Amino acid sequence: MPGAITRAISIAAPPARVFAIVSDPTSMPRYAPRFARSVRPDGGIWIAETSRGRLRLWRTGDAQAGTVDFRLKAQDGGENMVFTRVVPIGRESEFVFTLQLPDGVSDEAVVVQGAVLEEELQALKALCEAG
Repeated sequence: MPGAITRAISIAAPPARVFAIVSDPTSMPRYAPRFARSVRPDGGIWIAETSRGRLRLWRTGDAQAGTVDFRLKAQDGGENMVFTRVVPIGRESEFVFTLQLPDGVSDEAVVVQGAVLEEELQALKALCEAG
């Protein structure tokens, strides 16, 4: 059983554009609607309404390094992390996404989550390339 799922996708858009989209939690519903129906600020954190209920999000980012990371905390107290990186490839970007999996996740759930992640990355690519 893997402890994380990592995927990458090439995006024909400048790194600054990709970073701007992924670093703004309110844009998540545009490329990851199965994860977040809506995201709103709440003081120094973010609240995401998801199919599994409300999540609290903490975001850290570094535009120069191209990193945006999220700590997710569910209402039941479960926590996990998402680590992302926008890698400049000339005038385009490679986007790398790693989802830390909770303990005890089934192999079947990993396969399903991987497929959902692929859909989300394709949607992010389309959003970024649309400019």
